[in-house]
Amino acid sequence: MPEYGSSLMIPRLMGHVKAAEKLLLGDPFTGADAVDCGIANAVLPASEVLPHARRVAERFNHLAPSAVRESKRLMKAPQRELLQQVIATEAELFGQRLRSPEAREAFQAFFEKRKPDFTKFQ
Repeated sequence: MPEYGSSLMIPRLMGHVKAAEKLLLGDPFTGADAVDCGIANAVLPASEVLPHARRVAERFNHLAPSAVRESKRLMKAPQRELLQQVIATEAELFGQRLRSPEAREAFQAFFEKRKPDFTKFQ
């Protein structure tokens, strides 16, 4: 189940087809995949992460702080209410799914170290 607004945000960032593949199948993806899909800006070796973050932070230090804050607010404002609604809906549905017969089968299969059999739920 998608959580914390991912059913809204991931399709917007990746497109519906790629988002469906990731969210429905639960396939993992690499940092490079995240960059390709617009979720991340860069993939860096661990040794370059901190220097890169410092360079970006330094660039922000030279910008007008209120202009940056207002720009961020403007970019987020149109989707804020919708995102909050989606998060609430996802949380409710996630809780329902955790109490479902399918979840019980998944948990039981995990403890029995076997693959779950969801065919009886179709």
